[in-house]
Amino acid sequence: MADDLEKLKKNRTTLRTLISKLLNKIDNCLKLEDSDDLEESCEILVEKKTDLKKLDEGIHKLIDTESVEADLVTSEEYQEKCSRFIKRINRVLKKEKTSNKKLDESRVKPQNSVKLPKLVFGKYSGDPKKFTESWNSYESTIDKNESLNKVEKFAYLKTLLIGATSNVVASLELNGKNYDECIKTLKERFGKKDIIVSQFMNKLLNLESVKSANNVKELRRLYDEIEIAVRNLEAQDVTKGSFGQLLIPVLLKSIPEEFVLEFNRKKKNQKMKHVYPIY
Repeated sequence: MADDLEKLKKNRTTLRTLISKLLNKIDNCLKLEDSDDLEESCEILVEKKTDLKKLDEGIHKLIDTESVEADLVTSEEYQEKCSRFIKRINRVLKKEKTSNKKLDESRVKPQNSVKLPKLVFGKYSGDPKKFTESWNSYESTIDKNESLNKVEKFAYLKTLLIGATSNVVASLELNGKNYDECIKTLKERFGKKDIIVSQFMNKLLNLESVKSANNVKELRRLYDEIEIAVRNLEAQDVTKGSFGQLLIPVLLKSIPEEFVLEFNRKKKNQKMKHVYPIY
């Protein structure tokens, strides 16, 4: 129990330090009224405020009543400070939103003032087929963002991992070294080329067949599934020549009988032209 308490206190100290640093950054953004950074920082602060509350509750369960009373004072001070900053941010954002509504929408803005919509990340649950897309999006926006340190990147990454991937970070403390280890583990467990290739190959080998040539909706669905799998295999440098012949019998089993007959008829005609060319 003592070890658990010590670990929780250490995690809390790290998180409080991170929150203090984030609050300083927010304070500067509030002075500059930098709404883009404020909105993102507010989301991170809300997340960290919740994490801190959970750590406080875990610590209070392990210490005696007298110590809890003293610790509660400091805990509430951090929570109140976070809440004050969140309210300040919301006031600034609300003010700007109101101001923007009053602008003349017909005014032509210079091209360099146009802002792209904010990127919203989806949660990643561990599907190898979605790893490349998820990682590329996260890497370009967060991992390679030089304005963030590794602890901040790690805190953001933890909010995006759910299901099987959340187990990777469950026991890791919030620090820079563990951030690197977490990325390494995620790539080894969910992002290896052979795993991704195997997932898309299995997708092709287990296609849900379409029996009727009149079922246009299901035929489109089948085509899209094949197209997505093939393109993703090519993205992993797997050429069509290496799996095309293997999949032809499988694909023929997935399409209506009329299409199979047409395929075999055309294939037979091509062979005949090759044997008896017309001059």
